[in-house]
Amino acid sequence: MVSRASEYRQKSIAELKVVLSTLKEDLLKHRVASISSANPQGLTKLRELRKNVACVMTIMTQKARSAAFEEHKGKKFLPKDLRDRRTRAMRRALKKSEKNKVSRRVARKSSKYPMKCFAVKAE
Repeated sequence: MVSRASEYRQKSIAELKVVLSTLKEDLLKHRVASISSANPQGLTKLRELRKNVACVMTIMTQKARSAAFEEHKGKKFLPKDLRDRRTRAMRRALKKSEKNKVSRRVARKSSKYPMKCFAVKAE
C-alpha cells in the first residue's frame, strides 16, 4: 500500500487519524509476521509501512501548524514554536530598515557633499 503525500494532504485531520491507526495496525501485524517467519519480503513491507506512518504524521503536524498560524494571524505575538528558527545571533541582529537608518546630521552632510564620480578618459 504505497501512498502519495498528495493523497494524504487532501484528507482532513480526522481522516488522517483513521489512516494512521490502520497503518500502525498493519505495521504491528507485519512486525509479528517478520519475527515468526524469516522471509525477506516482509522487511521491505515494514520499511514502506514505517515511511507511510511518518508521512501521515508529518502531514498532520503541518496541518496543525498551518491552522495555528491562521489562528494567530494579525495578533501581536506568535507562540514560540511558530516563530522563525534562525540562529540566536540572526534573531538579535538589526533589521534591514534599522541598518539603513541615518541620523539627521549624516543625512544633511551626505546631501550637501554627495559622492563624487570620476570618469577615466579612454585614449
